[in-house]
Amino acid sequence: MTGWTEWRGTPDDGAAHQTILTWLQNAVTAGFLDQTQPLSQRVKGNLGEFIAYWIGKSYVFTNVAIVHTSNAWDPLSEISRPDLDIVWLYFGETEADDWAVLQEVKTTGGNSLSIADGLIKDYEKLFGENVRLTLQTRLSALKNKLDQHGQGYLSTRVSALGGPRPSQSRGIRLAPTLVHDAALDSSGKMIAIRQVLIGQGWSTDAVECWSVALGEIEQRLVRLARGQL
Repeated sequence: MTGWTEWRGTPDDGAAHQTILTWLQNAVTAGFLDQTQPLSQRVKGNLGEFIAYWIGKSYVFTNVAIVHTSNAWDPLSEISRPDLDIVWLYFGETEADDWAVLQEVKTTGGNSLSIADGLIKDYEKLFGENVRLTLQTRLSALKNKLDQHGQGYLSTRVSALGGPRPSQSRGIRLAPTLVHDAALDSSGKMIAIRQVLIGQGWSTDAVECWSVALGEIEQRLVRLARGQL
């Protein structure tokens, strides 16, 4: 991991919009939002997770077969589940090759990137006082999901990924992600967030921030939620 990656449409925002819309058309089974229905912040957040998920699946974690998401597979829902947004699980030939990327996503259409500071708080919960939100509890939930899918034999390898503190969680990587308007430069914000996480004990190799920049994102998310170009 290099530290910070920015994702933009190639060759432009229109191409990115078309790609995201195609992803949505293949994923949305309950239909798009009504043309008069306003877009809530929860749906914006779910769409951001959806976009981050598909970028990862299509371009980054192409060799990862096990992915767990909270909201990405139901992006137009008014419900936003509080679990880890996206978890990418990779199992290699030995336990030493295993890793999990924990991806938390924030989405904003405004002129401020302050919402990104919440990413730090999200990861602090992994070693916080609320036992329901700690890394070990989250890993236990992942083990239960694997067991439900007939992959319980991987449970001990999941347990080995995390430890009682960041420096002892040799198999855990973080991908703090901000989805925002392309008019705003997020490099300083995301690099600062990375430095805070490293200061909390995560290794420099374990943290790579993502920035997903889309022009006129507020109106673009509305059109995407309605199934429009």
